[in-house]
Amino acid sequence: MTVDRGKNDREFVIEAYQRYRVSMFRMALSITRSPEDAEDIVADACIMLLRNAHHLKDFDERHLEGYLIASVKNSAITLFRERKRFTHYQNQMDHQYTSWSERSDPDEHLLSECDINNLKKALLKLNETDQVLIRMKYYQKLSDTDIASCLDIKKVSVRSRLCRARKKLLALLKEEAYDEE
Repeated sequence: MTVDRGKNDREFVIEAYQRYRVSMFRMALSITRSPEDAEDIVADACIMLLRNAHHLKDFDERHLEGYLIASVKNSAITLFRERKRFTHYQNQMDHQYTSWSERSDPDEHLLSECDINNLKKALLKLNETDQVLIRMKYYQKLSDTDIASCLDIKKVSVRSRLCRARKKLLALLKEEAYDEE
């Protein structure tokens, strides 16, 4: 069975999918080891096939199959790498959290133990400049360079101001903790 290149793009894609779906699925499955992920990758390959159908109609059978299999393989490898990177990042974050909570520094212990309401209360007690710095850094997740640019100050100033703001915030959190006891 060959794919009819005289048909419109949609019909060409349907025929190519029917002809090569098993090969594409096997390739994706061999890399992802997940039938659900393999199906998603094959579906993405079909979307890519539809976008490029006018070019792919010029391929002979052997090259078309090779192109589709290579596309599926590359998509599966990319997904595998992204998942691996994400898992590595998650493991780092879990390790970082564990190491923070195991440290003997009472300030870090206090921060890890405080709840969000106490943190909000303490943050509101800071002056407006300190609040803005803390929010930009930790809520909006801006880099020191971006904060410096927004506030029209030097990057070094951002670091020192953040350090002072964190110390003030920590002192306020300690007060709250002692007031509750």
